[in-house]
Amino acid sequence: MVQTEWQGTGLGAAVGTISRVDLAGGLLAGRGRVCGEGHISLRPFLHLLGGWGPGRGDGQRDDMYLSSEDIVSRTQFPESWLWQDLTLPQCPPDSKHCSTTSTKKTSYLKDSATHWQISAISLSETHGMCVAEPLELPVTKSFFIDLRLPHSAKRGEQLEIRTILHNNHMDAMKVRVELLETEHVCSVASKRGSYQTTVELEGMTSRDVSFIIIPMILGTHTIEVKAAVFDAFYGDGIKKELRVVPEGVLTKIQVDTIPLNPSLHGGEQRSEVKFQHLRRQVPNTPASTHIRVQGQELSDIIVNAISGESMGSLFNFPYGNGEENVVTMAMTLIATHYLDRTNQWDKVGVDEREVAVKYIQMGYQKQRSFRKPDGSYGAFLKTPSSTWLTAFVVRVLSMADDIISVDEELVCSALQWLVLNTQQADGSFREYAPVTFVMDSTGKVYGKDSDASLTAFVLIAMQEGRRFCTEHMSSRLVSMGKASRYLHLRILTLKNPYAVMIVSYALADSGKLHKDILFQHDLDDGPVWPVPGGHRYTLEATGYALLALLRMREFDRAGEVVQWLNSQRRKGGGYGSTQSTMMVYQAVAEYRRSMRMLHEVNLEVNIDVSGRSKPIKWTFNKGNAYVSRSDKLHLNQNLTVTAKGSGEGTFSVMTLYYASPTDQDKSCSNFRLNLTLEKQAKVSHDGASASYLLKIDIMYMPENKDASLSVLSIGQLTGFVVDVNDLNRLSSGRERYIQAFEIDNILSQEGSLLVFLDKVSHKRPDTIAFRIHKMADVGLLQPAAVTVYEYYDIENHCVQFYHPEKIGGSLNRLCHNDVCKCAEESCSVQKKEEISSQEREYVACEAGMDYVYKVTVENTNLTIHTDVYYMRVILVVKEGSDVGVMGESRVFVAHPSCRNGLDLNKGLSYLLIGHRKDITRLDGSVQYVLGERTWVEYWPTEEENKEKYGNLQNFAQELSEWGCQY
Repeated sequence: MVQTEWQGTGLGAAVGTISRVDLAGGLLAGRGRVCGEGHISLRPFLHLLGGWGPGRGDGQRDDMYLSSEDIVSRTQFPESWLWQDLTLPQCPPDSKHCSTTSTKKTSYLKDSATHWQISAISLSETHGMCVAEPLELPVTKSFFIDLRLPHSAKRGEQLEIRTILHNNHMDAMKVRVELLETEHVCSVASKRGSYQTTVELEGMTSRDVSFIIIPMILGTHTIEVKAAVFDAFYGDGIKKELRVVPEGVLTKIQVDTIPLNPSLHGGEQRSEVKFQHLRRQVPNTPASTHIRVQGQELSDIIVNAISGESMGSLFNFPYGNGEENVVTMAMTLIATHYLDRTNQWDKVGVDEREVAVKYIQMGYQKQRSFRKPDGSYGAFLKTPSSTWLTAFVVRVLSMADDIISVDEELVCSALQWLVLNTQQADGSFREYAPVTFVMDSTGKVYGKDSDASLTAFVLIAMQEGRRFCTEHMSSRLVSMGKASRYLHLRILTLKNPYAVMIVSYALADSGKLHKDILFQHDLDDGPVWPVPGGHRYTLEATGYALLALLRMREFDRAGEVVQWLNSQRRKGGGYGSTQSTMMVYQAVAEYRRSMRMLHEVNLEVNIDVSGRSKPIKWTFNKGNAYVSRSDKLHLNQNLTVTAKGSGEGTFSVMTLYYASPTDQDKSCSNFRLNLTLEKQAKVSHDGASASYLLKIDIMYMPENKDASLSVLSIGQLTGFVVDVNDLNRLSSGRERYIQAFEIDNILSQEGSLLVFLDKVSHKRPDTIAFRIHKMADVGLLQPAAVTVYEYYDIENHCVQFYHPEKIGGSLNRLCHNDVCKCAEESCSVQKKEEISSQEREYVACEAGMDYVYKVTVENTNLTIHTDVYYMRVILVVKEGSDVGVMGESRVFVAHPSCRNGLDLNKGLSYLLIGHRKDITRLDGSVQYVLGERTWVEYWPTEEENKEKYGNLQNFAQELSEWGCQY
């Protein structure tokens, strides 16, 4: 228990938190500034209770150790906690000399043996914000243990888990260490309840005790270890969670996306979606198909973003320089503006608007600090001013004025600077200092025909800020007129479709749109205006085209565009870049505002699923037109969707499954990615058994430009850690090989390292190298993936895999005897005992059993992630769903952990009896899974074993002629 006194000026509130500092002294929470006149301080009163110190068990002793039942295991190990707001009382009115007041808070410590750090921040109307000096709080025991588990493990991997024993006594001790049994995790404790071993521990030292475990089932499993000291009557226990994930790579297939608009199909629209067979699916891994109908347009993107369920969240805490801050502010502003215009805050929570407004206000105040005396903006006050950035600030502030109070002078001075310093005599605008930090947020303004694109962008900013600075309206109208005349002529010679779209919208607002030119650049009279160089540019250009269509009151054509934009949304939120997201939301919000009163919504959607007796029925009306409906289905089910009535929507089907890693069929059209893993001669990390150097060579494939801001997502091998010191060196200094990095253990199921690169060269490979350290032995270690992609173009990614052993090499097995046997219980194990014909027939005739074959193994391909056996069927005892298989070669797959249990050898023959659920079809071919339901028995030659050969021949003949008798 910790009792802390919070002391301050008594004029505001205090916010406190406790964060962990590791035992090596690494600070996990940064220091704030020391408070001056207004202050807050911390005074601790510590009471260590609840087992944090030597104590006596009160149960009867079975021996000279504390009973395991009397040891309560520790379970709570947060990095930070105690996030609480406290209001300090004001000074009493009759106390003239009162300068500070205080309050007390009692809390129980968490279970970590560590150094906690208590931080406090005060907010005061008179003194502003103040940060107290952090207070360090060491917490330890005279004897305690720690359990080292990896962030996650893949099913079937053989893990070495380490229990660290810490003796803070001067005297040596004998310690009994106990591993408790965990269901679905094979270990020496399996089927015993627990396993105990005894070790000697010298005074003031630590040592480790290792156990081998094999997780067999997906999900989260509790690993518990207890330790008791001989003749001391105290001990310690610890429980930690191990997350077990599937083997292979999570693969998403967008099966189909169908726009629903029954009015275009005579009042009823009917579409079919066929089941797609999955390529290289890892046996016995989860797979599912997700269907969704989105009524109208895009509200689910906002919902996911605000609730934090998406990596592409549109609500951003403002940060960075003058370029980065306004971009992050814009994303939050876009979401807020969209929800305001479409009246959907009730769908996401009205309280969220307060959060959004707070972020916008913070971004606005920070952006003011980057304003130069002449009203322009650059990345920093000392860097040159940018035309695009200044115009973008005008657009953002103009939109923000509907939500927060914006100083009119900020907009007026920026517009004046644009006119006086960047507009040319012909009416165009010129860029003197292109942005550098957020280049991908500028759209295609700096591309081909950039003079027209930039001029249109500035003109749009002036149009959107027209309600400001009315006293200078006449001079601004002159400037806008010059820009409009320039664009009116320039559009006739434009070649870049992006420039055509942004110019068309700018001219539409001023009533000078070239309608025929707009339609010349669409895709076969379709709802999309394609732009070379990146899909995000197409999205942005199509957004501008949609706004132009609305100005022309082309509502039917605009509706088709909205349907297409809806089908292009990324999972969660956003459209790839700030400009594309901004234009899509702005255009769709305008469309919905225009169409709100024009159409009634009464859309009925029925989805017939093969194998289900009743269809899925969803109805959309005016009250729920913007709500999405979804369902999760099993695989291999065909779908028929029928839409009736009025209104529009989108039906989408996506399948998720785990595929075996392979060097084939990888889409690496944009990047060349090579990986090498070299074992180092010297171990260079405390506690590691080996160190490796991971070298990543990447090169951008297009010939005419470098890749912009790019991301390397580097999966971590189970039992390995990355060398953070290497990464710090790569991200600092003059060279700065990488811009930044973060270790993501939350969004990534398996834990991954994210490395950010400001660019990737198209002329020569860029090399990034850092060490990784092996902290625990892992048998059947699965490979880890490295993915590279442009930050705003994640779809065009490239994936490669790395592993410390060769793919075809022998598997490193750590388990022995009972542990291996436990792991193989979920495998198909070859029958080697004496078996009667009746036993075989009973299994062959069980419900669900599909086939009975005699096969010969012709070839094998045994890897670290999947074992493939190529077998020829030489006798069909019982034909199953695979018709005409006699004499044909078939593929059989199994998990590598089952290799010993199967014991299949090239050139030998076997009896196989298999279940229908272990048969899959892909592109016309059949694949068999050797799962735990598969019967495998060696079929000897007559010379090897005449008796068994005869028994198998008789079994085959009787079952083939007479069929099942049971």
